[in-house]
Amino acid sequence: MGERDSAGAFKSGTRERLDRLHRGKGSRSRLHVVWFGAWVTINAGAIRGIRPFDPFPFPFLTMTVSLEAPVRNEGGLDTDDA
Repeated sequence: MGERDSAGAFKSGTRERLDRLHRGKGSRSRLHVVWFGAWVTINAGAIRGIRPFDPFPFPFLTMTVSLEAPVRNEGGLDTDDA
């Protein structure tokens, strides 16, 4: 069947998927560090042969990070209640 919550009731399919995503939160944090580190490195001009596409002060990166938080919260990915 499916997983049960703390009260013993079966969780909905959506809740099960969100719980699985929530448990993987640590790996997403590492992915963010790598992704944003690479973004800054590339756009700071530190890698020869790769032309920066979002030069300092990184306006596209700022917009992306600003839009990410509400999207993550709307999907229930940053909830602490389990």
